[in-house]
Amino acid sequence: AVVIEHGAEALLAFLPKAALAMLVVIVGMAIIGCVTRKIQYRLENLDTSVPEVPKSNFSCAAEESEESESETALMDKEAAEPAPPKEPSLDPTIVRFAISLLRACMKIYLIMMAAGIVGISSSSFIAIFSIFSLSVGLSLQDLMRDVANGLRLIMLRPYRVGDHIRIELEDGKLIGKVLDVAIFQTTMLMEDNKTIIIPNHVISIVTNETRHGASRNDVVLRVDYAENLRTVKDTLLSMADKDPMILKQPEVPKVLVSDFSEVGMELILRVWVRAEDRLARSALPRQIASEGGP
Repeated sequence: AVVIEHGAEALLAFLPKAALAMLVVIVGMAIIGCVTRKIQYRLENLDTSVPEVPKSNFSCAAEESEESESETALMDKEAAEPAPPKEPSLDPTIVRFAISLLRACMKIYLIMMAAGIVGISSSSFIAIFSIFSLSVGLSLQDLMRDVANGLRLIMLRPYRVGDHIRIELEDGKLIGKVLDVAIFQTTMLMEDNKTIIIPNHVISIVTNETRHGASRNDVVLRVDYAENLRTVKDTLLSMADKDPMILKQPEVPKVLVSDFSEVGMELILRVWVRAEDRLARSALPRQIASEGGP
């Protein structure tokens, strides 16, 4: 009876601490989420441009008149032309990675503080965490590799938020736009408008199709020997010239003969497109077929 009485007293003494610790965790998680979102918003919209130096008031009337006319013309031109989209001052990749790291550190500190409320000292918490880490070390290997590879991605920066990349995997490849680079994973928007989350430790071979602003697209076509080669080339080049997504730099569109076989000649229509105009790559062969091309 004495043991039960002491147990009940200990439980009654522990329950308020446990409730307070749970309340601290719930409120703390909400505050951490709110604070980190505000910090991320401020950093992504931070204006680091250098302010213009005000001009001297000691200018002659003629110069003022000239400047007024030029400013009026410039304002008219800016009103006629839409303003280009404002680029973020800080790299969104670094900002989002830093925010995810900050969020993780704050949550760990919050858990340690809640453990202190219920009577678990920080040294005891660290000892328990060490034992737990050793016991599940094998299962945490991929997690640690995710963190290490996430740091490597941030330092080497093979891609950034907004880049179109191709990731080679053991069972295939992934092609899409980078939405976020965090401590443990990279988030991508696929070409079929699906969002996929990739653990950082599986990312090894990456092809960045946005880094240089333009990418080459080779469309392979097979033409019968009965067709006039000059006419086929002129038709393909004319179609490429009419397509607004095909660039004239760094090279103009070309038609090359790549192979001869029993069934006909193999041609390559080589064009350059902007990295963001990825639809041009898959649409061009369909356009050639629909317009009666070879």
